[in-house]
This record gives sequence, structure tokens and C-alpha cells, in this order.
Amino acid sequence: MEEADDVSEERLELLEDLEAFPVRETVRDVTVFGNSQKWDWSIAEVQVYVQQGPHGYSNLPSIEELAPIVEASLEVPYPPEVV
Repeated sequence: MEEADDVSEERLELLEDLEAFPVRETVRDVTVFGNSQKWDWSIAEVQVYVQQGPHGYSNLPSIEELAPIVEASLEVPYPPEVV
């Protein structure tokens, strides 16, 4: 996870690239962007990434397997910004 303010504009623009992230799924009104190696979504003030592990036997979860994690991320009480 990364604070949304720290995510580069280049990274956010990449999410809109259909070749880089051809999969677009919706879980409880959250758009989850995906490709063969990672899932990416934004909630509250955080950007969440789930990547395939570094080992050959590692698998990226399917959207069905990932959906409970996306839903849980909506329930996390993120602390307010420190001014």
C-alpha cells in the first residue's frame, strides 16, 4: 500500500492504459485494475497493490479470490491526515 498523495502521476496514468492494465473489474464500486502480474486499486487515501510473488510457483489471485481483500480494504479505518 502507498499513500495516494505519494503515487506518481505517471503511475496513475499507467492505470488508464488498456495495454498495461487490460483487466477492469468492479468490487463494491471500486475499480480494480489488473494484468497477468498484479492488481491495483485506490481507496480512501491509499493506493493498494497486489503482485505475483518472485517464485515460479507463485500465483496471482483471481478477482474472485481478491474480492474479499478489496472489500476488507474498504473497512479499514485509515488515520486522518496529519497537518
